Amino acid sequence: MAFVAALKDPVVADLKNSVEDWKGLSVETFGDLLLNDTLVITRGTNSSDRLTYHIYLFERILLCCKPNNSKPKKGLWISKKPETSSLQGPLLLLKGRIFMNDVTRVIPFTRANPNSRDWQYAMVLCFKGDGQEETFSVYFDDPGTMDTWVKLINLQSEAMKYHA
Repeated sequence: MAFVAALKDPVVADLKNSVEDWKGLSVETFGDLLLNDTLVITRGTNSSDRLTYHIYLFERILLCCKPNNSKPKKGLWISKKPETSSLQGPLLLLKGRIFMNDVTRVIPFTRANPNSRDWQYAMVLCFKGDGQEETFSVYFDDPGTMDTWVKLINLQSEAMKYHA
């Protein structure tokens, strides 16, 4: 069973213990963890607000989490690294979730970065939101990482639509 195997993954076990409020979601239903990374995103098509999130791609869902920067509760020591959180308490806040069957399009793009000589590698993730299509962009350091995320999201999105 993929669900049982996923919970044996140390990253998934750590994630399960690190999120303060799962908002009614159950990690056991996500499927296997396929990718995770700390990435910069922007919401919408015209947003200049760049936010850094830890993004987890599972078979059935994509999660966006950010560090819980609030003051620790009395008696808790909180590490700045989510990887060590299994020893302490909730370190992450669940800021967004997209079910793979709600993904409508993934658009990769590459362009020159206006602030440097480097290139920007990004994907625009389009998904069914509250009554309309919503988007956010995810930025990558290299084209290979971007391609991997795009391919796996497309693959999982199609698989979930096929099984729905």
